[in-house]
Amino acid sequence: DLYIATKFGLSRKLIGKNKYKLFLEKFNLNKIENSINKSLKNLNREKIDLFQLHGIDNTIDYHNLIFKLKKIKEKGKFENFGVCNFNPSQLKKIIKVSKELNFKIDSCQLHLNFIEQRSKFKLLEICKNEKIFTIANRSLARGLLYFPYNKNEEIPSYSRAFRSKKVKSLINSDYFKIKKIMENMTKKFNINLIDFAYTWLIKTQDINSVLLGYSNTSQVKKIKILNKNVMRESLNYCNYNLKKHKLLDGICMKPKKYFER
Repeated sequence: DLYIATKFGLSRKLIGKNKYKLFLEKFNLNKIENSINKSLKNLNREKIDLFQLHGIDNTIDYHNLIFKLKKIKEKGKFENFGVCNFNPSQLKKIIKVSKELNFKIDSCQLHLNFIEQRSKFKLLEICKNEKIFTIANRSLARGLLYFPYNKNEEIPSYSRAFRSKKVKSLINSDYFKIKKIMENMTKKFNINLIDFAYTWLIKTQDINSVLLGYSNTSQVKKIKILNKNVMRESLNYCNYNLKKHKLLDGICMKPKKYFER
């Protein structure tokens, strides 16, 4: 079945040839409803399955925001409501206000992957306790988990790091140490790194859904969820070596911000 999700909050502004700057929209309540109406028209649908707020405008009154969203939902414009890239305190606050106004937070999209694990602690714990459906974004660490970068070589023009200073800054000495450990793991256990990354999210982190970022279904069909025993052994190998080289703590603290644009 086709499940339609859309978001409001993060916009791109062209600042040069093929260069964009991301910025967070002010949460004007009428602007939010207009955005939903525009999505309904563009998608030729009467209702959106999942409407999400992408980030949070901290100047907004949460009670007014939830009251407005509740009214829009009552009009039948969306079925479920979710949040994206909230930090733990923001998530707790919107959950509290939503309960007061009898409005449900259905999903939470969070930045989580094997080499950026910060969200698995507080954020994922809140979602599990509140029975909120979890969606992992940046599941391959903005392309870093493909490990297309090599020491003393130019960054490939097709890569995300070629276009993003933020991603480029993450390609450092620790990155290459992690790369070596994970490449050794794939050879030792004869597994695909992408399969390992997705299996880690779905089978070990209680993530309900993963944003893949693929452009066609043939890429999706190639993904294989690893055998339970293989996953356990390869994960133990990886964690042992990451800890041995004092890299595991750093991975557990990344990204530095819950919402990195």
